[in-house]
Amino acid sequence: MSDSQWPHQPAPSTALASLQTVDEARAELEARLMGIHNDLQLTQTIGLLFVKRQEDLKNCFDQLQDLKHHQQQQQQNAGVTAGDQQEPLPDTLREQLAVLDRDFQEGQNGILGLKGLIDAQLPTIAIRPPQGESSRPGSNVLGPSALPSSVLPTQTITKPRRHKVVVPSVPSINDPSFPVQIQEELLNQVRYWTSQAEMKEKLNQEYDTKISEQERIIDALNKQRRMREESDERLKEDQWNLELMNQELRTQASELQQQLSRSLHENGKIQKALAAASEQVEQMKDKEERTAGQLELTKSRHEQDMVTMRKHSAGIQREKSDLMKKMEELKVTMAAQQQKLAKKATMEAIALAQEREELLLEPESPVEAPVLIQALAQ
Repeated sequence: MSDSQWPHQPAPSTALASLQTVDEARAELEARLMGIHNDLQLTQTIGLLFVKRQEDLKNCFDQLQDLKHHQQQQQQNAGVTAGDQQEPLPDTLREQLAVLDRDFQEGQNGILGLKGLIDAQLPTIAIRPPQGESSRPGSNVLGPSALPSSVLPTQTITKPRRHKVVVPSVPSINDPSFPVQIQEELLNQVRYWTSQAEMKEKLNQEYDTKISEQERIIDALNKQRRMREESDERLKEDQWNLELMNQELRTQASELQQQLSRSLHENGKIQKALAAASEQVEQMKDKEERTAGQLELTKSRHEQDMVTMRKHSAGIQREKSDLMKKMEELKVTMAAQQQKLAKKATMEAIALAQEREELLLEPESPVEAPVLIQALAQ
């Protein structure tokens, strides 16, 4: 990654205290949140690059360790001490170290750009220089943050100071200290990239905290905006309801006025009708008095008629009782006659039956047949 790919320090944004409306504050916070999100994506990309380079350095260091171990075994087998003879560095490993050196220089440029980004985004941070290196003036303070102090955390963060790794020129192949210098340099780079990865994790945590705080502020502003909009809507609705109620009351007042005029007109008609009804009542009273006199006369006549009818009814009851007595006597006489007739019919039937038996026992004679027919006819 070249120097042109690293972001420049952003211009300071508008202070939140100078904003006047909720929409402006929300837009400003959204813009800042988007910038922090982009910076976080950039730091993640740089972190992945650091991890890859750390793995490359570890692989190169392992190769050097294997090479040194192999050389020590060969020297032990040959009976040569470690300081008598040194093996030259292989060409493949030398090319790999050159590539790592170039990547390391690009990483240094990226760290410079990242430091500019950190100076623009983080608050004042106390930096502790690495062991064995004195602190320089002006190296313990970063640039002010673009976010308000109420959003950022108040604690101070201590992290390792960024130091420049100086890659010395490649010594002579026969220099016995060359492998040792390479090993030390690789160890320093591994430690450096490890500290950079830890710093990246801390920065990610800081960015996450900032993002959560910005989202909380945005949510609070959105909530206030929604509450204000709801309040405005309720006020508009209440005003509209009051207007409707006013119109309805005016309509009801006009209707009541019309009803009052109609009621007064009808009241006049009712007064006239009441006067006419009063005259009719007087006439009805006169008629009632005359009718009462006629009713008394009719009652007296009715009483006389009732007395006469009672007398007739008593005579009719006496006649009815006499007729009932006669009817009972006739019923008794009729019953006696019916008994006599029944006895007579029974005797005749018995006699007729005896005669039939006698006729059946004796031969029939043509002379007695008409006598039997006459008896049966009687």
